[in-house]
Amino acid sequence: MIAVYDQKSKEIHWVEKDKLVFTGLSAPLDGAEVIFENVVISKALFYSVVAVTCAGIIVAVAFLVVSIYFRNSRVMKLSSPNINNVISVGAVICYVAVIILGVDMGIDISTTTFGRFCLASAWLLSLGFSLVFGGLFAKSWRVYKVFANRSKKKIVSQTCCSKDKSGELSLICTGYVSSTTRVQGNRNYRSYYH
Repeated sequence: MIAVYDQKSKEIHWVEKDKLVFTGLSAPLDGAEVIFENVVISKALFYSVVAVTCAGIIVAVAFLVVSIYFRNSRVMKLSSPNINNVISVGAVICYVAVIILGVDMGIDISTTTFGRFCLASAWLLSLGFSLVFGGLFAKSWRVYKVFANRSKKKIVSQTCCSKDKSGELSLICTGYVSSTTRVQGNRNYRSYYH
């Protein structure tokens, strides 16, 4: 015991120095001891998530093949096969990002490769999500335009994905993903090695 705190008087009464005895070879630490430890995902969990993710990739690729194979049928034309293809490709990219995000120090990889995986995961997840969400947004916008213009027989589709605006859209997406990669990649890398 080093001191006694009196709650009524709100004073600390210190023990005299010559009566102060520490057990052990030295005085106790005056702060918390910080121990860094790598926490890894178990291999069984990682491989089970990879199996489920591969099943998702197979289903997305199957949807993509069906969309391409039946693109000339009337029902498929009404469902916007090009947007369906964009959504399917985005889903596959997101699934690949999930596999890369699961890789940690429990898997035997070098530090350089791990840093590349951190950057690739940020790129792939941003790109895949942008494709899926952009495709869904384009479908919603298309449905809105069809029902907003019910009186017209044919709607001329002039979207942000038309040929004259695709370069601008690609430049905006590339800038966004590049900035996200820089910030997110550095954060992931620092959290493991610093």
